[in-house]
Amino acid sequence: MRTLYILRHGEAAAKGGDIKHDRDRPLTPGGLAAMQALAPVIAAMAAQPATVLCSPSRRTRETQRAAVPSLPVQIIDGLYDAEPRRVLDFVRDIDVNHRAAMVVGHNPGLHELVMALARNGDDEFRRQAAAGFPPGTLAVIETHLPRWDGIGPDNTRLVNLLVPPFAAVSAA
Repeated sequence: MRTLYILRHGEAAAKGGDIKHDRDRPLTPGGLAAMQALAPVIAAMAAQPATVLCSPSRRTRETQRAAVPSLPVQIIDGLYDAEPRRVLDFVRDIDVNHRAAMVVGHNPGLHELVMALARNGDDEFRRQAAAGFPPGTLAVIETHLPRWDGIGPDNTRLVNLLVPPFAAVSAA
């Protein structure tokens, strides 16, 4: 079993003032607090990510440092505003020895990827995911594949969806 955590960055400040470039937008104080609150939730999950693939933007790096501070991180420029297929390409390259991994990135790509990988799984989680993927949302995807390179919509299922303030919805 492999577990993929897909985390959209926390709530970010608007562009303007001293923030000239979208990549430089920091988390808001509320966004940072939400990601810090997510850290123990992730730590309590059975499958712990062994690595994090993270967009280079300031808000995604701050999200990663708050939510999973002790994990090895790969900053991947191509994750910034990546389309779902591109994100999946990076996932397929994850070391086969890692049974669980996390991607920290942006919408709309992450939401579209979650919807593609959620064709199977809990109906309530799928309904909630279809309603939106707001900042700070974490989707948990499982596959029974022995390697990451074959992961796709036909062999994955959505097993959890956590939306701030992180009251996890559990499958019956």
